[in-house]
Formats: sequence, structure tokens, C-alpha cells
Amino acid sequence: MKRVLSVLLSAIMLIGLCTAMSGCGKDESNTLVWYVPGDSQKDMAAVMEAANKIIEPKLGVKLDLKMLDAGAYSEKMSMMMSANQEFDICFTGYVNPYVSAVRLGAYYPMTELIDKYAPKLKEEIPEYVWDVAYVDNEIYAVPNMQIMTNVEGVFFFEDVAKKYGITSDMTYKDIEELEPIFEKIKNGESDMYPITTMPTRTFYRDYYLIHQSPYMYINKDTKKVFAMTEMPEYQDALAAARKWYEKGYLRSDIDTAASHTEEDLRAGKYASFGGRWKPGIEQDHEKMYGKKTVFISSGISELFGGLDTMTAISKTSKNPEKAMQLIELVNTDKELYNIICYGIEGKHYEKLDGDYIRPIENSGYSQLACWKFGNQFNAFLLEGQEPNVWEETRRVNDEAEEPFTRGFTLNEKPIKSNVAQCNAVMGEYKNLSYGSVSDYSDKSSEYDSRLNTAGQQDIKKEIQSQFDEWYKNKANK
Repeated sequence: MKRVLSVLLSAIMLIGLCTAMSGCGKDESNTLVWYVPGDSQKDMAAVMEAANKIIEPKLGVKLDLKMLDAGAYSEKMSMMMSANQEFDICFTGYVNPYVSAVRLGAYYPMTELIDKYAPKLKEEIPEYVWDVAYVDNEIYAVPNMQIMTNVEGVFFFEDVAKKYGITSDMTYKDIEELEPIFEKIKNGESDMYPITTMPTRTFYRDYYLIHQSPYMYINKDTKKVFAMTEMPEYQDALAAARKWYEKGYLRSDIDTAASHTEEDLRAGKYASFGGRWKPGIEQDHEKMYGKKTVFISSGISELFGGLDTMTAISKTSKNPEKAMQLIELVNTDKELYNIICYGIEGKHYEKLDGDYIRPIENSGYSQLACWKFGNQFNAFLLEGQEPNVWEETRRVNDEAEEPFTRGFTLNEKPIKSNVAQCNAVMGEYKNLSYGSVSDYSDKSSEYDSRLNTAGQQDIKKEIQSQFDEWYKNKANK
């Protein structure tokens, strides 16, 4: 009898502990847990109730959306995945890196799931977007549709543009073509710096960027990989930056000022800045900096995005089929998508004419970053946005140049330690690109030497080897 009582008591204690820690004493098999980076929302429960009025009748499950602080998101997700913690769906990309998580075996393979349970996604998302989702011929996450094109150029604030005759139909191919404009601004605006830093992408027109840290480029004609620091184009870029620095187009204290560029842009201390254009960004800049911008394009327009914002199913999900159906529903049901993005009409936002809305301040629900959840082309328009912003975004994506490297995913495992060592070196030489280093030629040689000691050439060889194999297989398909 004592043994029986002891076993019963242990069982009761275990059930109590299990319930307190994870809710396993309750039947939650019909609830899908979805982790996303962002701030916790006061009215999340009310928004989930509204969302589940759409989800539950269609799928027979409920959604429990959980926000994790963006700054700690990668670390927390890594811990959960390493511990095989049960959840269903998560954001993966610029935080919680996609390929790394796939290599760890953290995500459920999706290729068959999509075909069987999410056929509408195949229609909604173009093939060139799916290309980046493949790792070893298997899809492990759905790319969230948004701007996926890298349109490089320079933004001038609207008041400066009007004063100096700068218009959006102007373009440049060589960075030197901008120098007459900056010379006028330097002489005419005593309280304003001409530009934040010098854009360097035009120096590498004949290459695609294939790895960012350390920077590796692949030649468009030869398909050979080069470390940036060994390229003559890199020396040209450093020389141009030094010239701009000496001419006063770049501020003399740029080494320290670079850490508060955004603050200085809002304060009106710069006339221009380099960046990537997308439809509607001029209105975004007005909200960010208080003034609209005028964009001058470099003529470079390449498909670039896809890996940065994705949605994956956890390998620990007890119901991957329903998780797949939910991802499809969020991507294709406009009403559901906008509830998740903006909350409840009248409580969290005001409905204006057409698809326009105005978020209500301090309403208890303020997500706004719709790209975290799925197809942004289904999002409401915010007050001030152009009415055709999503149609234009789709057009820009469809018309962009598609690099032959698109879809290539590097397996960093063989060179993981080399990459880490090179990353440590890179941080010591970031001011080389600012133009503030007078002996930039000697310093860049030192930089290249130290990167090579850290394993840069091993990284280059591994990238070349993996790319050649991937490209050969791609050509044979």
C-alpha cells in the first residue's frame, strides 16, 4: 500500500509540475504557437480572439502569436531549438538566421507540405522568390513577400534637391558623376554635410556579392570568387573615398560620427545619403526624418531579398500540416493578415477611404512591421502611402535582374571558425571605407594580410567549390 501511495503521489506531483511549466495538463493540441521578433502587445489576447474567429472555422485550430524582444530573438530561438522545445511556427531570416537553423535540423521540411496543404502559396509567390528557400533541394521556410530588389543609389532631401536642380529622372553610372553636385552643396550649405558616406556598389558592377562577412564577390563573366580586399576595384573605392574626404564631401569627424548617423539625419545635418530605393520610400523618409527625399539611381537593380524575412515550421511541431495551412491562410486571407498586422478596426486603427488606415496611438496594439508575418502586398495602406505602392513593388521585383547566384546557400560548417576569425578582424578596419585613413593603401594591404591569416583564402576556396557544384547541378536540372 505504501508503494502504491508513493507512486500515486509522485504522479500527482509530476502532473502539477508539468502543468505549471508548460500547460501540458491541458489539451492544447488545437493551438499553434508562432514566435515573432517584436515588442509584447497589451491587446494581444483581443487581437488573437479576432484572428481566431477566422482561423478556427477554416482550419479547426487556434493561433497563439508570441512576441520576443528583437534584440534577444536569435539567442532565445537558438536556445529553444537546441532544447527541442515544442512550438509550431517562427520567424527566421535577418534574426534567427535561416540556413544556420536548417543545418541544425530545427525546421520541418516543407516541399511536400506546400504541394499538399498550401497550393495557393505556389500561385501567390513567384518562382524566383522560392529559389532562395531551397537548402539541399528542400524548402524549409516560406519567404514573406515584400520588396526583394536591391535598387542602389543616393537619396537627397527634397529641399536640397529643389535648390540644386536634382530630379528623380537623373541617374549615374560612375560615382564621380555626383561630384559636381556635392561641390555645389559643400560651397552653398555651411551647416550641412553633402553626404553621410560614399556609396561603393558601383565599383563592383561586374560582380555579385556572394558572401558578406568577409565580403566575397563573384565575377559575372568568369564566375570566379574574389575576396574584396584583393580586388583592384576595392582600391579604387578606397581612393575615391579618400578624395571625397579631402574635398570635404565627407565630414572630417566621420570615424566617430558614423555611430549617430540616423540622429544627425533627423537633425538635418546631411544633404544626402546612399541607400536602396523601393516604391513609397519617399513617404517613409518623411516620417523618419521630417522631409521627403528625391532618389538618383545608379542603374543597379538586382533581385536580392528573400532570405531576410521568412516563416518556418518547427521540427518539434505536433501538427505541421495545420501549421502549413495556417501559413497559407495568413498569406492569402487579406482580412486575417491585416488583423495580425494592425489589430481591430476602431480600437487599434481608424479606417479611412479605400484601403487606407490611420493607426491609433497608444491603442494597445502596434505591430506595423507587416513583413514579419507574410505577404505584405495584402497589407492596408497607411496614411500618406502611394495608392499603387504594392503593385509597384511587385513590378519592381518582377523586372529586376536575377543574379545567377540566386538560390545558392553556403554551408559554413567547414569554414565556421575561419569566418568567426575574419569577422573579428573586420571590426578593426571599418574606417577604411570612410576615407579618413591617409595611408589607406598600406592599411588595406595590412587588412588583406590579416584576413588571409584568419583564413580568408580558405573561405574563398570553399565558396568557390560549393558554388561550382551547386551551379553545375542547377544547369543539369
